[in-house]
Amino acid sequence: MTLARRAGAGRLLAASLCACALAVPSVAAAQAAKPAGAKPAAAAAPAQPSLSATLTGMARAEYEAAKLLYQDGDFANSIVKYQHAYDLSKDPRLLWNVAVCEKNLRHYSQMLKVVERYQKEGGAFLTEQDRQDAAELEKTVQSLVSTVRVVVSEPGADVLVDDAKVGISPLEAPLLVDVGTHTIAVKKPGFKDFVRSERLVGASAVAIAVMLEREIHQGQLVVEVAPKEMVFLDGKAVGQGHWEGMVPSGGHTLRVTGPGMLAYQSEVVIQDNASRRVPVTLQSERGIGTTLLWAGAGTAVLLGAVIGGAFLFKPAGPSVTDGTIGPKTVQSSFHFGVTIIKGAM
Repeated sequence: MTLARRAGAGRLLAASLCACALAVPSVAAAQAAKPAGAKPAAAAAPAQPSLSATLTGMARAEYEAAKLLYQDGDFANSIVKYQHAYDLSKDPRLLWNVAVCEKNLRHYSQMLKVVERYQKEGGAFLTEQDRQDAAELEKTVQSLVSTVRVVVSEPGADVLVDDAKVGISPLEAPLLVDVGTHTIAVKKPGFKDFVRSERLVGASAVAIAVMLEREIHQGQLVVEVAPKEMVFLDGKAVGQGHWEGMVPSGGHTLRVTGPGMLAYQSEVVIQDNASRRVPVTLQSERGIGTTLLWAGAGTAVLLGAVIGGAFLFKPAGPSVTDGTIGPKTVQSSFHFGVTIIKGAM
């Protein structure tokens, strides 16, 4: 059959849907001459009652609403009504109407799935002509779909086409995808998302192998210290001298020690896929002690000078300074006895 004839068959099927009744093959008005002695032709099977005649209640109301939507060109909502009528009545002929709506929306792969259901569930409802019409419709759109086999390294991953979930790995069969450019994605918790844009030309088979990578939250830490100093991370020694490595994201305790040096400790936060540099310069324990000693000695010298001056300039004879607090002796940290003059406190 030529493509023009196939297109004509598609238009004929759509026209039959507008009438909202399945096409029933008519008997030709004139029969070809038969040779003498030929057996008479078998009687034609009686036509099935129309959907309008067989559907009742809510199923019929939904069916009538679907017809109006279809005639108005609202194929998407017409599908909703036809599908609801089917759910209520289980009359497989309604699936044919759904399939034609999908075709008008250019959802060719979805149309093929519905036509397959229509033929499987049709049973006695379908005539031979009905099945031929279904086969012709399938042939018409075969060149407009491709098969896509997605093989995933991990089981239990969601497989999506254009953000719509189509299955869970491992997939039992290849996917039917319409002609055009589509986004194929595979997602699983704990793994990095796989996303690929695929251009499908129709009437072709495409294989996509997906190797999911585990999602690791980590970053790089670089600690710059002197050669003999030890680096500890979260209480564990990780190296001596300059150290760098990959560590889990989040907060960590960094500690650096060295012989004769004061230990350094701080909290560092590591971001995903980022590098953190921490330069550390330790202070000498001896340097800190010497500084304190000189500070103490200075204080002692200063105190000695003050006391010496007090004695040097102390007037002779008894004190005549008035006051309310009696004399007191204070013992300094350097064991100098200092007499506080009455009234000085």
